[in-house]
Amino acid sequence: MQTTTHDSFGLIFDALDCGIIVLGQSRRVIAWNAWIAAASNIAKSDAVGKSLGELFPGRPLNAILAAAAEALEAGASSLLTPTLHPAFLGLRTRAGQPMIHSISVRPIGH
Repeated sequence: MQTTTHDSFGLIFDALDCGIIVLGQSRRVIAWNAWIAAASNIAKSDAVGKSLGELFPGRPLNAILAAAAEALEAGASSLLTPTLHPAFLGLRTRAGQPMIHSISVRPIGH
């Protein structure tokens, strides 16, 4: 059986050692890799099509949502660090410990 480009992309996307969330113009999840699924305990099938607010209720998302809007509307990149925004998404390590994480927001194809 021959692997398609789409299949190869999915394999690479899920093999990355970092979380990847891709939002569409509607600011809903269009891609969610295995790493973020494990760290958030939210399956890809449960994440795709939902907003970050639906996926992470009660989390401090204002900075992330503002950065996403800037990326989608103006093509701007942002780096959100735990120094100013601790525990954005409430991610956990495989051992179940709270994970300190930064969030890089980048436009794609802008």
